[in-house]
Amino acid sequence: MLLTGADSELIYACKVLFTHKTGVDFDFINGLDLSGLKLAYRKKALETHPDRSKALGRTEEEMNGLFQEVSSAYEILAPVVLGKRALKKRPKPPYPEARHHSFNDRFYHGAIPKRELKIGQFLYYSGRISWRTLINAIVWQKRQRPLFGQIAMEWKILTAHDINTILKKKAFNEKFGEYALKHSYFTPFQHLAIMGRQRKLQPLICRYFIEKGILTSEQVNASVMNADGHNRHLKHKRRL
Repeated sequence: MLLTGADSELIYACKVLFTHKTGVDFDFINGLDLSGLKLAYRKKALETHPDRSKALGRTEEEMNGLFQEVSSAYEILAPVVLGKRALKKRPKPPYPEARHHSFNDRFYHGAIPKRELKIGQFLYYSGRISWRTLINAIVWQKRQRPLFGQIAMEWKILTAHDINTILKKKAFNEKFGEYALKHSYFTPFQHLAIMGRQRKLQPLICRYFIEKGILTSEQVNASVMNADGHNRHLKHKRRL
């Protein structure tokens, strides 16, 4: 695994998955292999899965946030462990305000990644919102959209009995739609149609930042334009 320097995002992701370890540093990350990463991910995913909210006495929204954070941490670490992402050392920027935020609510400081970004990701990498705010916004957006099974029932593709059976038999980290498709509850076309309907009905993630008073409409509009410009620039470079 190629590791060339400090990266706050990587360290944070590692701390999310390896909370039982002390002194997580780049030597620890450098010695990490894929099997160890997957084992830690599965363990934390089980601990934070929303289905355990009642058993743990926590809200489903809170568990959703933790589960999303665990999934994001794995997505950040996996490319590094597989050697597909090289990390370059960045000097620590003089941001005194960062000291007022807890590690779980940290703000990103550094160059914006040279890959296409969704608007929530762009806001985070631009330093506009914290990691915790991004996770909360993703959870909020997900909770606002209709359930996959709900749409399938409304379209008379699935029955209530089908939905209960799927929920009981699917793996804890397996998506409802993926399990149902794999077991021929509906066709690939119906699966795509339901997913499209979900995306259409869910609110735009930027609404969260405006409603919570985190950003103004003007700030959101400016960031959307900047994000579009960032993505267009990368697409243009790929075509050259």
